[in-house]
Amino acid sequence: MFLSKRANGIYYFFWKDDDGRRQKVSKHQRRHGDALKFIAQWTREKKDKEKKTTSVTLSKFITEYIAYSRSVHAPNTTHTMISSFNELMAHTGDRSLRNISERMLEDFICVKLTKFTAHTAKRHYVSLHSAFQTAVRWKYLAENPLAAVAKPKLKEKNPAYFTRPEISALMNAINDSVMKDMCICAINLGLRLSELLALRFVDIDWDRKLVYVQNSPGFTTKSRRNRTVPMNSAVLTVLERRYAMTECELVFHRNREKLKLHTVSHQFKKCVIRAKI
Repeated sequence: MFLSKRANGIYYFFWKDDDGRRQKVSKHQRRHGDALKFIAQWTREKKDKEKKTTSVTLSKFITEYIAYSRSVHAPNTTHTMISSFNELMAHTGDRSLRNISERMLEDFICVKLTKFTAHTAKRHYVSLHSAFQTAVRWKYLAENPLAAVAKPKLKEKNPAYFTRPEISALMNAINDSVMKDMCICAINLGLRLSELLALRFVDIDWDRKLVYVQNSPGFTTKSRRNRTVPMNSAVLTVLERRYAMTECELVFHRNREKLKLHTVSHQFKKCVIRAKI
């Protein structure tokens, strides 16, 4: 550690962090006495923070946090966390978690805003903010370094809805019976794609004409809460027909195998393009 005066007359304090990298800090003092007072105060505060936390590398924290995430988050959330961590690791390198500064994270978010979209930047921001907040709770950090970084803002858009003519055009553009049945149920029940793919015949109350969207061993709802959705005659007709022609517990499947979300989403977009919506 040493104090140095630059050519502009401002004092800078240099030291080595936990990773052995040289760092510097300054309050732009021009008087030697003021610079020494700042160093004394800054050093005390730094030591106090280090006493309250345990030093851990970014890679070690990632390993621990992903294991934790798999036990408490939905698979898609954990996948997003892994993606954000990989991007952050490529940006900062593996270093002590305490040495990831607000400036580094601000640069990271700015790069995502510049090279990609505000949606991508916000997704990384939300994931990392949550992870760093857990690091504070685990006593790896004294404070969340992302707390002082502005969250990327998205442009507000009006909700997009299919009109009746567009629904008719979409149905005419779908040649696959499974996809057509899924669209009928999605439109009339208002279910998410993941909820449709996880729907089982045991989740249907035929007498009361209700569909139970509920957590199961292989599926967790987005809110982690169960809900009940009434079905109309169009949905009832589809479900009764599919129940009569299959022995699989899943309502929508191919050869008794669960459909993949990304595959179905891609196929649906192709149908929308064909329908010229």
